[in-house]
Parts: sequence; C-alpha cells; structure tokens
Amino acid sequence: MEVGEEVFESFAQPELFERRRSWDKPHLNMAEANRLQLVDAGLLPEKIQISTLCTKCRSDLFHSYRRDADAAGRMLSVIGIEP
Repeated sequence: MEVGEEVFESFAQPELFERRRSWDKPHLNMAEANRLQLVDAGLLPEKIQISTLCTKCRSDLFHSYRRDADAAGRMLSVIGIEP
C-alpha cells in the first residue's frame, strides 16, 4: 500500500516497507503489519490467514477509494471471536 513519507518516518518497523525506483512513495506491507499485530495480541500464527486479493485491482469484488475516489461505494468488515 502506497504511503506518504510521514507514515514511513513514524513507523517503528521500517522493514515492513519497500521502495522501488519506479515508485514515487514507499509501500507498506499491510498484510504483514496486520499479521504481526495479531501475533503480538496473542493469536497463534498458524491461525492467521492472509488474503492476496487487492481491493484496488478487483473492481468486481470490492469498492476502492484509491481506485474510484469520491465515486467509490463503501464496505465494512467485521472480525469476531466465537466463545
């Protein structure tokens, strides 16, 4: 995910970012950042699944503000824990 320099500079884990000459801004590996937060919260790594679907690329499945700007629809995700 493309982020501004201020996000890169304030982030405690620079190894989660990638830079390429063809990119204007650094990119955050959001999936890995989220996975690490879940592990830090006590979830077992083998219980975490990472989706490779891209909300920007898959207009047939997702709304995307990055893709559609103000014309984008809205979506909501919920994560819950069953007792």
